[in-house]
Amino acid sequence: MFDKIYLISAELNGVKNIDKKVRLTFYKQTIDRSFDITNYRVKAIFGENGCGKTALITAFSIARDIIFGGISTDNTSKQNVLEELINKKEKRYEFSCEFIICEEKGNTVYKYSLYMEHNESGYFISREQLSKKSGNYMNNSYKDVFIVNAGKLDYLNADSDTAKKSREESLNVLKNQSFLRIFLSNIDKNTVVDAYVTDLLNLLAFMVSISVYINESDKHDMYMRYKEIENKVASNENIESRYLSDVFGMLTSINDDKVRPEQFEAYKKKVERMTRFIRLFKSDLKNIIILDEKHTDYYSCKLRFDYGTYTVDKEFESTGIKKLISVFDAIDAACHGGIVFIDELDANINAIYLEKIIEYIIIYGEGQLCFSTHGLEIMDLLKNEKMAIDFLTNEKEIVHWTTKGNNSPFNYYKKGFIKGIPYNIDSVDFIDIFGRD
Repeated sequence: MFDKIYLISAELNGVKNIDKKVRLTFYKQTIDRSFDITNYRVKAIFGENGCGKTALITAFSIARDIIFGGISTDNTSKQNVLEELINKKEKRYEFSCEFIICEEKGNTVYKYSLYMEHNESGYFISREQLSKKSGNYMNNSYKDVFIVNAGKLDYLNADSDTAKKSREESLNVLKNQSFLRIFLSNIDKNTVVDAYVTDLLNLLAFMVSISVYINESDKHDMYMRYKEIENKVASNENIESRYLSDVFGMLTSINDDKVRPEQFEAYKKKVERMTRFIRLFKSDLKNIIILDEKHTDYYSCKLRFDYGTYTVDKEFESTGIKKLISVFDAIDAACHGGIVFIDELDANINAIYLEKIIEYIIIYGEGQLCFSTHGLEIMDLLKNEKMAIDFLTNEKEIVHWTTKGNNSPFNYYKKGFIKGIPYNIDSVDFIDIFGRD
């Protein structure tokens, strides 16, 4: 069973207005046997409007979507989305990250990369690579698990027969499909769970543990992809159950309107907890009613909010309540081992409530939370945590906050002392725009 999955660092480029590599670092200590994420669970990204905060978070969403959903030059809808999301000047997407899988038998650090490029037909996967090293000793070097380059499986850390079979199975499709996706599609009850299979399942566990919240919750079309993958993994009795119970168990979402029968009881309990959560902010809420309709392989669920004298469908709830619903799902995932990214976490949430929520994750959380925000009040809580405050400059560079005597990150940021973020606007600058009257 996993002790923990943790994102160590990520390099991102080519999303929206990001046109150079931006490196996010979540852990600054040496990776060895004493690896400990205490005080490294939360990261807030601050910056001016339009600097690229949302783009950084979107980069994780794109990677996960490509891995689980694929890409095709014939899919006009998918290509149109990529045309809008990928930087129009660069026309190239780069995603790489380091993550660690911690188990009783020892730690393993992985480095994963996914690149996309553009040609006359549209976007395609140009390179994908997974490498690993022992996380028990600081001087270990990476060894490749697989390398895909220009649509060809160049290397697989497996015996020659297995490597040959994998090349045949992935022939002519690696520009449109992640190798991980192809591997999952070909799992059956006869698949031998050797070293490279375990490595790919660890990559699966990492990617599934990532949740991304950008304005609204994850799209429901991810549900069917996860269900397909889970069924494939479950077909092999030699694959440890942790890949189902520990990883796929994170996927029951309040924001999903399709719930698998085996997770329906967990869904109901989650709604009960969310009711208590929202009641902290809105005391007149009596109950949240689940309107469910059973289908062949899922329950179709709708939520209605009961205020005693009237009820409101979730779709027609206030913006503030909808934000709390989304935040509940995100916080729940971060508290139970997930790796969660939220854009503008502070939007529509009282600053005092937000501080208490973040404080809870710092003290009791088991996963990670990374969020963008404009609210500065949270800096006082985060200034004593490690790697918890990042500033993204207009030059697309990350500036980490480090203690500077008795100075606070709030004052440094507000007064324009953060390198690359000169807040040089004064109230009189608006006179020519709005006038004096």
